[in-house]
Amino acid sequence: MQCPNCQFDNPTGMKFCGNCGKRLAVALPPQDERRIVSVLFGDVSGFTAMSENLDPEDVKEMMNACLSKLAEAVREFDGTVDKFGGDSILAYFGYPVAHEDDPERAVGAALVMQQAMGSFNDELEIKRGLRLQMRIGINTGLVLAGQMGSQTSHQESTIMGDTVNTASRLQTLARPGYITVSESTRRATQHSFEFGAAQRNKVKGKAEQVLHYEVVGIRSERASLRGLESRGLAAPLIGRAHEMQELQHAYAQAVAGHAPLLASVWGAAGSGKSRLIAEFCASLEQSAPLPNILRGRCLPFGQGNTTYWALGEMVKQECGIRDSDPLADAQGKLVARLETLLREAEGIADPREAFRIAAYIGVTIGWNFGDRLIESLSAASQREERAWAWRRFFSLKAAISPLVLFFEDIHWAEDELLKYIEDLVARSEAIPMLVLCASRPEFREAHPRWGSMCNGVSVDLHPLTKQESIDLVNSLLVIDELPDSVRDLIIERADGNPFYIEEIIRLLIEDKKIEQREGRWVAVAGIAQSVLIPDNVQYLLSARIDRLVPAEQKRVLQEASVIGREFWAGAVTSILNGQISAEAVSRHLAALVQREMVNSVDHSSFVGEAEYSFRHVLTHDVAYEMLPHRERSHKHRLAAQWLERAAGDRVEEYVERIAYHYQQATQLGAGSA
Repeated sequence: MQCPNCQFDNPTGMKFCGNCGKRLAVALPPQDERRIVSVLFGDVSGFTAMSENLDPEDVKEMMNACLSKLAEAVREFDGTVDKFGGDSILAYFGYPVAHEDDPERAVGAALVMQQAMGSFNDELEIKRGLRLQMRIGINTGLVLAGQMGSQTSHQESTIMGDTVNTASRLQTLARPGYITVSESTRRATQHSFEFGAAQRNKVKGKAEQVLHYEVVGIRSERASLRGLESRGLAAPLIGRAHEMQELQHAYAQAVAGHAPLLASVWGAAGSGKSRLIAEFCASLEQSAPLPNILRGRCLPFGQGNTTYWALGEMVKQECGIRDSDPLADAQGKLVARLETLLREAEGIADPREAFRIAAYIGVTIGWNFGDRLIESLSAASQREERAWAWRRFFSLKAAISPLVLFFEDIHWAEDELLKYIEDLVARSEAIPMLVLCASRPEFREAHPRWGSMCNGVSVDLHPLTKQESIDLVNSLLVIDELPDSVRDLIIERADGNPFYIEEIIRLLIEDKKIEQREGRWVAVAGIAQSVLIPDNVQYLLSARIDRLVPAEQKRVLQEASVIGREFWAGAVTSILNGQISAEAVSRHLAALVQREMVNSVDHSSFVGEAEYSFRHVLTHDVAYEMLPHRERSHKHRLAAQWLERAAGDRVEEYVERIAYHYQQATQLGAGSA
């Protein structure tokens, strides 16, 4: 265990540092995890017949020698042997440390195991006149990984779930001497291995027939399948010139025609939506008059969603309101800002008008002004008045200077917010306003009529072309001695996704395959043979998370994922419930910022609470999905309780986020009972 005071590596079991004498932290208890792994089940055929004719001691000696060779093959591919049966072996790939290519490793290990059986049989035939054969089944999917056994006596690390059972059944479908894999494994490895025709068979314990494939061998030719500024690597916006022009044209059209316009930017996760919009907004700094830009995020349910959170963020940005402000102060700032806007836009600062707008805005985002007139209105009338208040608020802003509203990640937005956005564009007065909405493609499938009732344009982000990917890699990797094969492999695996490219390069640096020497980046010798480029971001991010050292960093990251994309150090400490001190949590979060997995937020929503955000939502998702449902249930409840305490008299503003955490605590707890 490394001492946090002097960084001395102490032997396991030490209570005090052997170098400086400081008390060492108590090791965290092991935590179960939900993991995507590739499970390999091998069974030696002919064992029963052999046992009938040999002494048990001879059988044991032979099988130990056989299973030892098989285990060597598993470890060669960084797999884990879970257990041995009398004539079988169960192994898995992807836990406790994930790799970007675990399914490939499983199939590769299986091929080596069959080769090992061949050499073992050559020896066995000479000694005993016998030959054995092995069937292997491989399946890739979700398991629960963790400790199993008596807490008072003996526990072992193992994996459980239907993925394991299916691997066992696939083994029974394999021909002796061959390997059979599931559809999920074939899909993940088809670029590296050849497979036979698809087959379907009924197996014990499965209601439906199982789709499976026989491994033919290794393919003769392998098929095709951000920010690094702190490391001295940066790239201009590449492959988005046309999309940038579309946004600039939309803005010019909205300003010149004094007509609100909706611009929807579509792209897969990691395609660069946020980067494009950030560059677009930066380009507007040269415009005259200078536009106002307000940003609001649509939070996923996994983060504790508030229906109108994006609108609330825009109000707080415009009015200089912090989440730690008392409710009365927040309301006062909103009214005061509206009076200023009325004076600047219309020449009259009417306090009653300002209060009326503020009251309806407040009702929307949880700042109830206690207006009895509003309470007396029907639900339909309240909705109409709230919509009017938002149109009035943004119209006042746009009357002073052109306005850009950026709604981020509307694929997580609820229908009520989507109606507000469309209403804002369709029914606002003739004002220079551009409403930007960034979303993943699946949103368009769920809302095919999105934007059809208002003036709008769509901007689609397609994967980068091969040449654009080459340009991106070359602009990032100004690196001496980098083999062309490594550069080409990065481009092949990233498949036109800028985020994938940057994450791959980051992993190369973290694995010290690329090092900075005398101010220059240099690829280490042998990089082409030793580095494994990730197949997809799921495996890549799992690999990055598992590599966090010390292990407490990984635990802090996982606990933070329960709170949401944005989180606070105090909330993480509360969820850990004494397992890691507040001081240690802060230290680990600083390390995670250094590793560029999370960002430090300059202005915290709560005074005195350090705030952070996951650098990429996919990092958040992978960390969260590792947690078992039962653990999530308990942690969501702790998160809700912390938010209640932190919100104080502004708890109504956070009621949906708090309610979400309690809802998750109840549902996940019931589901795992």
